[in-house]
Amino acid sequence: MQTQQIYKAQEVTPIAPAETGVASSESINQVLMVNALGNIDEQIKGISQGLKGEMEQKTNLRNDLNYLNSLSLKQQTVLADGTKAILLDDVSLAKLNTISAGSFAATTGADGKKYITADQMNALKETVSGKIQDLNSGWEMKAIEMQSLMDQRKNMITMLSNIMAVNNETLMGIIRNFKS
Repeated sequence: MQTQQIYKAQEVTPIAPAETGVASSESINQVLMVNALGNIDEQIKGISQGLKGEMEQKTNLRNDLNYLNSLSLKQQTVLADGTKAILLDDVSLAKLNTISAGSFAATTGADGKKYITADQMNALKETVSGKIQDLNSGWEMKAIEMQSLMDQRKNMITMLSNIMAVNNETLMGIIRNFKS
């Protein structure tokens, strides 16, 4: 009984004989190229998403730099030690802590109020500008990588198109031979 079930299972799922010759290797090449195209497309998608995230970071950093520039235009006060500083309210202090990732330490004046000195302001501006420059240099490298992948994709599509054109010509020749 078990041998009959095995035999029936073999009848239900026939296995086509493997193709041999040129058509088989061309088909394999086509499948490999389509698979490689899919891999390239995934890499391009990943880079695009990374660039989108970096673009958002750059926008946020530019907004932070604009905020620092506008804050530096506020009226300055001379502290007891002769240092020029800008008075900070709670909102400004919180924003500076956000910009500096919590590392900002406001200067406390003799009046007990919080201030930012010109040196602190310049240091924050330099830090934000440096982050923007880092993102810009990373952007350039990713743009080069993206262009390389796009070139590879174009070349693969051209090769795949050429292979398919040759296959079509071969099939048309076979059909013409059958008709005559």
